[in-house]
Amino acid sequence: MYDHSSESLESARAQLLDRRARLAMLIGVPLFALNSLEPWFDFRDPSTFKIQLGADFLMLCLMCFSYTPWGSRHKLAIFTTGYLIAVAGYEAVVCHERAFNTAYSDGFPTIFAYYSILIPATVYRVGAVGIATILLTSIPEALITHDFGRVASAIGSDATPFVILLCGRHVANTLLARECV
Repeated sequence: MYDHSSESLESARAQLLDRRARLAMLIGVPLFALNSLEPWFDFRDPSTFKIQLGADFLMLCLMCFSYTPWGSRHKLAIFTTGYLIAVAGYEAVVCHERAFNTAYSDGFPTIFAYYSILIPATVYRVGAVGIATILLTSIPEALITHDFGRVASAIGSDATPFVILLCGRHVANTLLARECV
């Protein structure tokens, strides 16, 4: 038997994902470029500016690619890749400047909130991206400082915002399902 409610829910999710990913890219890419100035003012190192602008250029290329026929069908993968590039660029600045144990190295809740709130993905996918974010922001620091306790510390300190944001994503997905059924 054919389930019309499931079809309408998937169609609504696809449309919402397309709109949200497009909005997130249109907001995120310019703001990340503008945020490139912050490390310059804090560290006065042109390398930090170049690192963030390089990451922003890659994100801009992905954003342009998302407007192709193939890109429009794979918008979630493209946005997730761009998000992880932004996280990697951010962490590259932290590692380059050795800004460990500063506000720069504690940016997980802000970075992850951008993804988990704006992108209507499954809780499983959002959770996987959150874990990747935690690892991407803690493992390089642990390798550089030879203190692998930093990974456990990051997991411990990021657990609360991680769970709260996942619960928020679950609630948003549940409300979308109720609205479409």
